[in-house]
Amino acid sequence: MLRTIAPFAIAALLSLTGTIGAQTRIPLDGTWQIRPENAPDAWRDVQVPAAFETALGAAFDGVARYRLTLPETPGATTRLAFEFAAVATHATVLLNGQRLGEHLGGWTPFRVEASTAWHRDGPNVLEVVVDERVGHNTQGFLPIVQPHFGGIWQGVTLCADDGPTLDRLDLSLFGRWNPAADSAPPARFEWHVGVRDAQGATVEVTLRDEHSVLRRVTKVLKDDAPFDGTAALRQCLPWEPGAPQLYDVEVRLLRDRLVLDQVTRKVGFRALDARGTTVSWNGQPLSLRGVLHWGYSPPSLCPPSDPEHWRRQLRYFQSLGFNCLKCCLWVPPRCVYELCDELGMLVWQEYPTWHPQMDRAHQQELLTEYREFFRHDRDHAAVAFRSITCETGHSADLEVVKALYQACKDAVPNTLVVDDSSWIGWQRITDFWDEHPYGNNSWLPGRLQQFRQHIREKGEKPLLLGECLAADTWVDVAAWREAHGEAPTWYRPACWDAQLRAETWLRREFGAATLAALQPTALAFGLQSRKFQIEQLRLTIPDAGYVVSVARDIPKCRMGLYDDLDRPKWAAEDWAWHGDTMLCLDLPFDRRALAPGQTVQVRIAHRGFSALKGTLTLRADLVGAETSYDVALAPGQVSEPFDYFLDAWPTQATRLDLEAKLTGSVTAANSWPLWLLGTPSTVPADSVIEAEALTGELLEQLLAGARVLLHAGDGEGAARADGIWFLKGAPFAPSHPAHQRVPAQMLLDLAAFDLESGKVMPWGGWMDQVDPILGFWETHDIDDVRFWLHAFDTNVGEGRLLVTAMRHDAPHGGGRYVLEQLRAHLAEGPAPKRSLSAATIAALRDKLRERMLDLETWRFRTDPDDRGLAGRWFAPTTDVSAAPWRDMKAGSHWENQGEDVQHYTGIAWYRIDVDVPDDWAGLDARAVFDGVDDSFTVWLDGARLGQFGDPATGTTVWLEQQVQPLGQRLTPGRHTLVLRVVDHAGAGGLWKPARLTTGPTGAAADLLR
Repeated sequence: MLRTIAPFAIAALLSLTGTIGAQTRIPLDGTWQIRPENAPDAWRDVQVPAAFETALGAAFDGVARYRLTLPETPGATTRLAFEFAAVATHATVLLNGQRLGEHLGGWTPFRVEASTAWHRDGPNVLEVVVDERVGHNTQGFLPIVQPHFGGIWQGVTLCADDGPTLDRLDLSLFGRWNPAADSAPPARFEWHVGVRDAQGATVEVTLRDEHSVLRRVTKVLKDDAPFDGTAALRQCLPWEPGAPQLYDVEVRLLRDRLVLDQVTRKVGFRALDARGTTVSWNGQPLSLRGVLHWGYSPPSLCPPSDPEHWRRQLRYFQSLGFNCLKCCLWVPPRCVYELCDELGMLVWQEYPTWHPQMDRAHQQELLTEYREFFRHDRDHAAVAFRSITCETGHSADLEVVKALYQACKDAVPNTLVVDDSSWIGWQRITDFWDEHPYGNNSWLPGRLQQFRQHIREKGEKPLLLGECLAADTWVDVAAWREAHGEAPTWYRPACWDAQLRAETWLRREFGAATLAALQPTALAFGLQSRKFQIEQLRLTIPDAGYVVSVARDIPKCRMGLYDDLDRPKWAAEDWAWHGDTMLCLDLPFDRRALAPGQTVQVRIAHRGFSALKGTLTLRADLVGAETSYDVALAPGQVSEPFDYFLDAWPTQATRLDLEAKLTGSVTAANSWPLWLLGTPSTVPADSVIEAEALTGELLEQLLAGARVLLHAGDGEGAARADGIWFLKGAPFAPSHPAHQRVPAQMLLDLAAFDLESGKVMPWGGWMDQVDPILGFWETHDIDDVRFWLHAFDTNVGEGRLLVTAMRHDAPHGGGRYVLEQLRAHLAEGPAPKRSLSAATIAALRDKLRERMLDLETWRFRTDPDDRGLAGRWFAPTTDVSAAPWRDMKAGSHWENQGEDVQHYTGIAWYRIDVDVPDDWAGLDARAVFDGVDDSFTVWLDGARLGQFGDPATGTTVWLEQQVQPLGQRLTPGRHTLVLRVVDHAGAGGLWKPARLTTGPTGAAADLLR
């Protein structure tokens, strides 16, 4: 049956018209009915507001029809309209079958008139046809991390007007502050009041504080032109982050002293500008410390409209020292902006264009939507920074970008705008430089110097890091099960099944204690890395701001400040160091281990709105002595270093906490775990063979009883190590005898600092055959749990092998000390529990005598009509010297290598002629394809050898390495290899490298370079 608003509900509200005024606003939120547009009889209940997937299923993408029956309205209402706070994405509104209007854009409010279609003598049926428009230019980033949402996701209001009204969609209020004003009033209030049918009525705008009216202005309207004006004020205080002074504004529409309509809003007064490399807020240097937020808020499929949800989150972010919310590629409900105004939380609004079609064909559509964005957020003191798009680059037409930038400047008072929040150098029309620097601790200092150089060369503008500083944590399986059981939800971690297997393996191999330590270790690891990078930024580019990723864990990665279960990961005291004024450790490079008798230095980076005068005290728990300094700094300054002498001489490596505390007009505190190095262990030089590469001779020495310390690296024969961002996971240290010499906690603390080489070793080829000294897990952006190795040892025949991928060559810090301890363990410590298998030793031998030919450049042609099989294009005699055959590189999709194939989906052929050297004679060989999108067939010298994937069933192999055994077919001389590749959908081709090899494949191929 049709859902109906009870007649008495509307009648009761409309009966108040004489006391409320000309406009009655009736919320239509509640239970409606919905059906897919192509299913006429499939009506079901749905809640409004909410994503329509709540009724149609999370996997629904398409068009749906809403309906709600309204009774007749009593009285002499002259004008009726429906206001929608937001509908995603295209809405067509009908009343009693008559089309009222339509709206494109999923984030902003709109209104449709309904008077001509309204039945005053019977029920009225309101229908809204909503097209989700998957892939629309302004869908934002949410569909990348969760199911695409659509529907009436914010409130709906019936507006019944009996006369002149204020136009709530055309009302703007703003407060400007002039910090340089001497005798002039420092505050200026601006207003724009739209009206409807208001000729002869009076608009009254009143600004008041808690105690009195500060300004009241009126205007008698001669027509429906808006009332625009400004007023200078002396009595006001400025709005500042952390001190959000707001004033009430009441806008009334009157006739003969009768209130026809009224709206109450709030306004704050502030001044924002870029002064060289500094963002100035009310005349003082601003330290922008933001949280990246994608609007992701499960179990809700759309961003919630509940103010208390957002109040809780915003207060938590503030408790961690953040003062800015970056709405990354989504536009929040108005309540979020209002709360940020109230709580003193800045907003960086990044408009929801993620890899859009920002071209001339879409320019007018984009301008229409962007002008609605600007109207939606322009009034709020908190909303100060804006991004036109994110990581779009030069694919955006510059003239379109300029038009959007200028439209923002025209519509929004006192804002700083970047055309493309992305990487420094990508911006073309911007008020500040932006960058998204994700990387390891050792990489960051050099990158910061590059930023400084760019600013010197390209223009003195502020640098705001639009997103950075991620850190993943381990899924709390027990807590998830308690909350959700075993049933899958759309927001369950993507690595769930893999993690269950991984936990079973970890518990079996290394014990429950190792498993239990993963989460707390990851929390500490991630926090220390984030803190280091923030401190480096504050010391190197003091004016720069930053936005930390991300507000909440998503299925693909757990880098949130809130976890999968919406629980805070850290307490406020964990982030007590984070604020306007920060105490920063100033050590060379990125080290955290020092020799006894060295000096540690701390500096103060001061921001905020007042001068600093006080005392800095430094102490270390192991040393005990305190050192104090008198301090005086103006806002925006960074102090000279303050020294603390580490006067302690432990015999073994010992952890200490260095504490810094600032008292006086400004307070701040910080602490850092450091390691004092003990006396290094020494062993006879000939007791351990240290090598950069494994050779056949060295392998035989190992088997005969040698003790070998092997470094991972890039040279031939080195233990294979791959580059990794440590933000993708965290280290862990199962119990190992080597920890008696180099403590496990030391390895964990220094993994991202002194010991960080940026590389780790694949564990797969060594699985269950080595004893990890320090491992690393990774779950970021994958449906799997990958395990890596920093260091391990194992038995190899009669000998012992210890392999390390850690950094040991730095002249200072803990790397050299750790290496000497590992040498001593290898020489004198107990034998490893695990040993390399005979198969792995054979694979090492095969790898050391491997012959390999990279298959880089192929001849290529498309086959849209599938003529190649009949034409025997797989035969070596096929002429591929001329068009339509052409060169195509392996390692990239064909769409990236020619305009004519940018959108090609179907069949294509690859052919390469290979000259096989004489030393391949008698060797078993294989062809290895690291990634072919989507399925393919292989021929060698005209003979069909195998098929991988199946276009008939849609079976794709694009994410899996494929190996075609060749036996001893690769005799010395020329051979022809041909592939028939079928791209089922999306991108296609040899998108990863291919090669011929006589060595091992699979995990065993990753043992050595």
